[in-house]
Amino acid sequence: MTRTPATQRGAALAIALLMLVIITLLGVAAVRTTQVELKLSQNAESRMTAIQGAESMVSFVTNGTSLPVDGNENFAACVLPSAVTTQSFTCISPSIDLSLATAPLQAHGYALVRRELPLFVEVNVLREAELSARNYDFARFTVTGGYDRSGDGMSAAEITEGTLKLHTKVSGVNYE
Repeated sequence: MTRTPATQRGAALAIALLMLVIITLLGVAAVRTTQVELKLSQNAESRMTAIQGAESMVSFVTNGTSLPVDGNENFAACVLPSAVTTQSFTCISPSIDLSLATAPLQAHGYALVRRELPLFVEVNVLREAELSARNYDFARFTVTGGYDRSGDGMSAAEITEGTLKLHTKVSGVNYE
């Protein structure tokens, strides 16, 4: 019969348990780090989606027919879906038609269009030498477009952009 030395009384078990605890702690730390990185990437994706949505709203409004050219210096058009709340403005009666916009823009997008002074900016688009040269002017607008999914726990973004709309020069307009 072989006897074990008295100095080896469970040392292997203690070392194995210590290694198991260390490996478990490393695993827990790795899981937590992964969860934080996942949350950061979800936030970045949400922020980029909101910015792209706001840019899409501005593009939809400026490329659509929501920018009528007239002499009214108090012109304003807006749309603010009921699911969206913004501190920027209140929209009494929606006057921008979003029926042709994508479903996310209809649900989470908002826009405000205002006329800027001077109402018209004169420019000669065609060269004077051409026989068919006609004068055109630009109407100035400020378009604020936003995309708000904060009610869903996601991001919101807002973009304000100045734009000019080219049209045939209105007779009798004073460009001062």
